[in-house]
Amino acid sequence: MYPRLDQCTLLKFEGTRLTIGNDYYLLSTLFSEKVHDELGVRQAVFLGHRGQDGLASIIKVRIEMNPRIIEDPKSRPGILEWSTRLFQNEIKALIDCQDLRSTPNLLGQSVQVQNNQYEYPGGYIHIIAMSRMPGMPVTEYSDLSDTEGVYIKARLMEILESIRLHGWYITGGYPEKVIYERSTRTVSLTSLGNSEKADLSKPEKYPFTENNDILLGFGQNVWWI
Repeated sequence: MYPRLDQCTLLKFEGTRLTIGNDYYLLSTLFSEKVHDELGVRQAVFLGHRGQDGLASIIKVRIEMNPRIIEDPKSRPGILEWSTRLFQNEIKALIDCQDLRSTPNLLGQSVQVQNNQYEYPGGYIHIIAMSRMPGMPVTEYSDLSDTEGVYIKARLMEILESIRLHGWYITGGYPEKVIYERSTRTVSLTSLGNSEKADLSKPEKYPFTENNDILLGFGQNVWWI
């Protein structure tokens, strides 16, 4: 199985259309798929194109799984609230950071109900469509030099600080979300998932430095092992 695909139950949607608002998106390639046990959802990212103009896009979906998999059914309302907050926060962060060239633009968002094509008909689907950033995940470069690693780290530190100054911070660093375009040395983030409002009244924890835990998370197996 391809490393990004912890699971591949959604391969059947490759080549199909997904309507988001007034636009439709062609789902070309299932880029990643995994199960988030704590949220009780299946998370996936598709590479695709916007129907009206062919714009290269990322379509991110979070699909509710049967709540019977949750250990304590009484916790389901809290889990639904948590999932909804994550979804809404990412949308707000994308909007607030839309003038940054290092983060994607929000193209569309939707909350839909699963039909019989999905594993839990009646359950929710959270969908976010974003512009695709140039390059590929740093984790897919097998020959990154030490110099490139240092450069990516410095640029990512600037990006995270810019996001913070726009009122948001990323709570978890995942290397596969860092995008690098080698020919232009462009560094960007593929999404703003796991965003929380930044408390700009507490500057003692910031700005981001090279020892920040979130930055270190992004750099695992990239500039440090």
